[in-house]
Amino acid sequence: MMTGRQPVRTGLKEVKVALVGEGLPASEVTIAEVLSQAGYNTAHIGKWHMGDIEESYPHNQGFDFAAFPIHQQVQLAWMTTDADHANTMIGFMGSSYSDPYAIDTKFKPFGLVTGVEARKGEEAHEVGMQPGEQWSQAKYNELNQRYQDQTLDLLRDLSAKTSPSFYSTGL
Repeated sequence: MMTGRQPVRTGLKEVKVALVGEGLPASEVTIAEVLSQAGYNTAHIGKWHMGDIEESYPHNQGFDFAAFPIHQQVQLAWMTTDADHANTMIGFMGSSYSDPYAIDTKFKPFGLVTGVEARKGEEAHEVGMQPGEQWSQAKYNELNQRYQDQTLDLLRDLSAKTSPSFYSTGL
C-alpha cells in the first residue's frame, strides 16, 4: 500500500467537475513521498490503481519517474475491435453504437489516453499512441512490453546509483 492505510481511510476523494474522477488527494502522504524526502530515488511503472485525477498520479505522489496507464488495463484489454465484434464490448466501434437518446454522441472510448509517462513536477504525456490511432490488442501488448522493458532498464539504472531506491510496479 502506498499510504500504509486501508483505502477507506486514505481520504479518497471524488472530483466532480466536467468529468468524474477519484483518487488520492494531494494532501495524502505516500511512502514514496517520505522516501523521496529522505534522498531515495523513486519510480513507478505499470498499473497504478490510486486514482484517475491528476493529483493522484504517481509523479504527483512522490515518485521521481512514473509510466502508467491512465485507465485500468483490464478496461483497455476489452476495448478492442475484436471484443466489439465478439459482443463483449458493445458500442466501442461506431458500427455497434446505436443509442438515439445519448446526450453526447461524439464520446467514444477511442479517444481515451492510454499509457503516460511523467517526471516529478512535470505534466504527464501520452506515449505509444499517435493522434487518431485506434486502440487494439496489439497496442495493449505493446504497452505491457514497454512496461516490462522499462522495468528492466530502470532496475539497471537504479542499481548503479549509490543512493537508495524505492521502486513500485503494477505489472
